[in-house]
Amino acid sequence: DALKKRHAGVAVVVENGRKGNVASIARTAECLGISSIHLVYRPDQVVSTRGFGGMVEEVRSRWLSKLSKSATDWLEVRQHRSIAACAQALREDGYDALVATVPADGAVPLYSDGDDAAWAHRNVALLFGSEAAGLSDEALSLADVKVTVPQTGMTQSLNVAACAAIVLSEVLRKRAGREGDGDESAGLSEGEQRRLEAKLMPSEAALRMHNKATAKAALRRRQPAMHAARAGRVQCCSSGGAEEERAQRRQDDASRRAEMEGTPSSISDEDMRTLREYIGVVTEKEEKLAEMREMLRVWQANIGVQLVSPDDKILPAAWAFVALNALLAVYLAKSLLLDPFARMLTGGSGNSNGWPMV
Repeated sequence: DALKKRHAGVAVVVENGRKGNVASIARTAECLGISSIHLVYRPDQVVSTRGFGGMVEEVRSRWLSKLSKSATDWLEVRQHRSIAACAQALREDGYDALVATVPADGAVPLYSDGDDAAWAHRNVALLFGSEAAGLSDEALSLADVKVTVPQTGMTQSLNVAACAAIVLSEVLRKRAGREGDGDESAGLSEGEQRRLEAKLMPSEAALRMHNKATAKAALRRRQPAMHAARAGRVQCCSSGGAEEERAQRRQDDASRRAEMEGTPSSISDEDMRTLREYIGVVTEKEEKLAEMREMLRVWQANIGVQLVSPDDKILPAAWAFVALNALLAVYLAKSLLLDPFARMLTGGSGNSNGWPMV
């Protein structure tokens, strides 16, 4: 039933998006019945805590599945090395309208009707950029249509994941109106449904349950004896079997997690340890940089010199400022601590710097 309700002719493209935003967009797209999402990261981008550039497909898939609450397990996720390669792939798949979402004036308002909304009834690929820089100039040049979400608030600032939710829901609303006029092209064909079913739900793999409450209820139905025995142990643990109860509970939890997971991990233990160590190093580095950015913003507000760019990059002036502060700290330490201490040791005799004569 879910496959029958999927929408044909609508795809999502995210260029240089952060992990959290990409996962939120994917989660929204899957819930609304979109089948595919395309990610664009340049090959020269290194692995970072911000995006998925440089990640191998297996690691990226695990990150996305975790952050999107398993929504990407039910989406076709394709990654491209450039926006031009992505556009070519979309054209080959039959998408004849690349629609860029921009905040600029002159773009078509999202809520337009009539001829201004004709693009919504074509095979559309909706392009979203990063919050800091937006879509690249190349993406804008490849777009057939540019649309904007009208904003009347004071901040004129909209999170890209929220923007994607608004645009997707409005596009699907417009297309639903066309369906009411007899257009039957909005749903997946029988062949597309079977292809998607074979790709996302292989028969040899056990389906993973994504709703925790449903999974626990199903597990209780499959293993009533274990849960009954566990309930009995909880009642009698106060009589002296607390340690045995905790050991058995750990064993039961491990069995339940293994069963709920469905299929075993294909990443070796050694690779997983390496990945965890790398993620820990990157995360620690990012946390230190975030602390430095906050400190630089405070200095920036006090001295009136820009030290951090709007997209969170530390400017060269900031490093010069940090070096100047380090030299000042050394000078103050020498003047206020070392020189008086040297004079105290020598009884006031010494050179002009206060140090003992040799």
